[in-house]
Amino acid sequence: MQYQDSLVKIVDALNESIFYGKEFKKEQQEQALSLIAGRQCRSGPHCGMFEPVEKDRQDGFRLFTGERLHTRLGPRNILSAESARLFVLFGMQNPAFRESHFRVNQKLLNSCFAADLCVVGECAHSGVGFMRYLAAGGTPDSEHRLKEHLRIMSGHRQEQGGWKGYPFYYSVLVLMEIDLPEATAEIRHAAHACDKALHRTHKNPDGYQHRRMTLLERALCRC
Repeated sequence: MQYQDSLVKIVDALNESIFYGKEFKKEQQEQALSLIAGRQCRSGPHCGMFEPVEKDRQDGFRLFTGERLHTRLGPRNILSAESARLFVLFGMQNPAFRESHFRVNQKLLNSCFAADLCVVGECAHSGVGFMRYLAAGGTPDSEHRLKEHLRIMSGHRQEQGGWKGYPFYYSVLVLMEIDLPEATAEIRHAAHACDKALHRTHKNPDGYQHRRMTLLERALCRC
C-alpha cells in the first residue's frame, strides 16, 4: 500500500477514490483501513482518536479540498472523523475495524464540536468533519444531529455566500453528501460564491484545484 508512512495520505487516497468513483480493490481497502487503525491512540487524553505522524505535521495539514489548518487539534479531530467515516463505509464487516470505530465514535460524540456544537476557531472545521461522518450514517441519530449542525451553520451565513468561520470548499463538499432539504438550502445560499469560485479555479485546474472545480460544478448542478 502506497503512503504507509502517512495517515493523512492514506485517508486522502481513500477519499479521492470515493470522490471520483475510482475502483479500490477490497484487499487495498482492508490494507488501508489496517494502517489507519494502527494510528489510533490506545491511551492518554486522546485515546480513541487518530494521530497524524510527525511527517504529516511537518508537511502541514490540508483538508480534502485544500484548506490549511494551523492547530494540532483541528487535524486530529478531522482525521478522526474522516477515519471513522471510512470504517462505516468500508470496514464494519471486520470485528477489529468495528472496535476501532466504536472507540473513535465515543470520543467524537463527547467532543465539544459534537456535544456542544462549538464553532469557535477550528472547532468549526472539526464540526464540518463530524458532519461528514454523520452523513455516512455514523450514528443511529445522524439525521437529527445533522439538522442541528445545519441550523448552526445557517446562522453563520455571509452575504457573499459562505459561512463565517467555516472552510468554504470543505463545507460545500460535506453539504453535497447530505440528503436533506436543509443542506440543499445551504448549497443554494452558496451558489453565487460557487459560480464565482469556479471561474477563478479554472485558471489553475490541477491538484486541489481540480477537486474544487469538480465539486463546484456538482454543487451548481444541485442548485
